[in-house]
Amino acid sequence: MRLEPSDLVAFAAASRDHNPLHLDPDFAHHTPYGRPIVPGALLVATALGRLPAERAARLTRIRASFHRPVFPGTEFHVADRNTQLTIMCEGSRAVTIDIGSEPAAACGLQSEDYQPDLVALRALLRRHRADHLPDRLLTWLAWSSWAVGMHTRGALTRLTLAACPHVESRIHVQVNDDRATVTGTYAGAEGTFQALRHTPAQPVTTASVGRYLPPGDALAGKQILVVGGSRGLGAALAGTLATQAATVWVLYRHSTGHASRLAAEFGPGIRQIHCDATDLGRLSTALEPVRQAGGLAGVALIATPPLRALGMHPDAVPAQLDFIHTSMSVAVNPLAVTGKLLADSGGWLVLASSAAITAPPAGWTHYAAAKAAVETYATDFARKRAVPTLIMRAPKMATSLADGSAGRQEPTPPEQVAATVTNWVLHNRIPGRPNKVDIISSADQLVQPQSSNA
Repeated sequence: MRLEPSDLVAFAAASRDHNPLHLDPDFAHHTPYGRPIVPGALLVATALGRLPAERAARLTRIRASFHRPVFPGTEFHVADRNTQLTIMCEGSRAVTIDIGSEPAAACGLQSEDYQPDLVALRALLRRHRADHLPDRLLTWLAWSSWAVGMHTRGALTRLTLAACPHVESRIHVQVNDDRATVTGTYAGAEGTFQALRHTPAQPVTTASVGRYLPPGDALAGKQILVVGGSRGLGAALAGTLATQAATVWVLYRHSTGHASRLAAEFGPGIRQIHCDATDLGRLSTALEPVRQAGGLAGVALIATPPLRALGMHPDAVPAQLDFIHTSMSVAVNPLAVTGKLLADSGGWLVLASSAAITAPPAGWTHYAAAKAAVETYATDFARKRAVPTLIMRAPKMATSLADGSAGRQEPTPPEQVAATVTNWVLHNRIPGRPNKVDIISSADQLVQPQSSNA
């Protein structure tokens, strides 16, 4: 089965859940998912549509656990195992749905506070052979999506719906940082929903940069290109270099607002280049102002595609190869376009890699493989062109790519990593490593915060 972007738009209109996580590509791009995801309630409704009508009519309890997102246009499969349905996507479990038909008191469907458009919802589900679901199930699922989407703007992680004798509508939302729990009753159902909220990373500022490296003019007159420099580590590095009086060309694909805020914060030393680094032809044209500006003191390759776990399964292979291709394109293309200018200028190269490269967690082999491939290109370039190169195998940082509680456990501030890179740039060496290619791979190599008495 497959749900398309048009299905998400139709579901939003029918359920009144206009959560931008499902509809707005720009909003979703700045979350760990990188693009809109299918609403959990719509996935559940589509899966329940695999049940015969008489079996679906008896359902009084639904419990769903969401293990990974499903993206529009991506195929998924539904397996029916008596009291449990499983949605499989790209070779791994996406959703587990436990269902039950326990006897329950009669329940109504009236509410003054919220009413989905069941006609439109049934028309949407008809395209996916799920329009035989009873009104009460459709109403409950639409309400659950609206309750979570419009009150938390989060992604469902767990859904529980059970028939109850209450008809009145009530709702309670409890938010704990990036987690939210929504409880309530509506139209004869009692619901509890857990969601993961998007909590934007703190923006980079001159103050946050100055905590690790005081401003100076050591890079005055230097032209530096930062690929992927509008947010996260790229923005921290661009800002840090700008505080050392460098002219920093920030190349970015999507984050125009972030790039503009970066320029407003750090001043005219930030120059913006809006271009997709995977498009080699357009990239060459976009970087013409950099070539015209004269020598290139340094290039920092920071860009990376959105991260997600992918298992070793035939259905996941296309996504893995696409990730590796994109990861290499956003690094190799800029290096190919600027390599001669960089070498002729006696410049340096910085590559953002990952500590996961030596021991990738389960599901992240494609990520480690992509970083390893780019490291190979950078190392070969450095040795053949005699360009001092730093490979930064950064620890987990507090950026939007590490959203959620699991990703925010004692993260490293991107400003600290950026200051470490800039310190290397200023000295062009790491003590004890005189080779052309330096690698920072442990936390004890990072610069420490400036003393308050400094």
